[in-house]
Amino acid sequence: MERRWQGVFLSFLLLCCLFTSCDRSHKPVNDPKLIVQHYYEALNAGNLKKAQTFLCDSIVKTEGVEKIAYAKEDFTHYLEWDLSFNPKYSFSNIKSATDEGVTLIVTKECKRILFLNEAPTKYQERWKLKEGKLAGFEIQNYISFNDTLWGENVTALTSFIDNNHPEMKNFIYNQTKQGAQDYLKAITLYTQAINKTQ
Repeated sequence: MERRWQGVFLSFLLLCCLFTSCDRSHKPVNDPKLIVQHYYEALNAGNLKKAQTFLCDSIVKTEGVEKIAYAKEDFTHYLEWDLSFNPKYSFSNIKSATDEGVTLIVTKECKRILFLNEAPTKYQERWKLKEGKLAGFEIQNYISFNDTLWGENVTALTSFIDNNHPEMKNFIYNQTKQGAQDYLKAITLYTQAINKTQ
């Protein structure tokens, strides 16, 4: 009888341990470095729903003198546009001065970037955090980015579309999922036309 109760007690302890370990794995991430890391891992996996869990209700994007404030829903549309190009992010030199900000070096490549820049871009970025969520980011400086080549390729692509497929005009300004699909179609049409002339 005593052994049977010991078995029941041990089983109860084992179940408690299992539930405790499961509960621990679902606790929110509090380390700012890990929040940024998990966000980019979600983007690399194309998991928009998971990426959203790390974001505040509003996000501010800063690049040079340009500053854009997004509601979370609008930023989600921007991410849908970006993810349509199948981006891959790698990051290094992650630094966290305080719980409010994380600075890191980001390397990004995708179909759009490889067409326009003809190589991945690399830049220093700082994320601001608020109450454990990502509240905004600033691209502080580019380490690898060919501004001249980018501009030339944008002009060549848009001129080709304007002249040959006017129904797709202004695709480059449409930062929605549909806009990204049009962008990819424009790159394909342009590339096919160039290959025929070679």
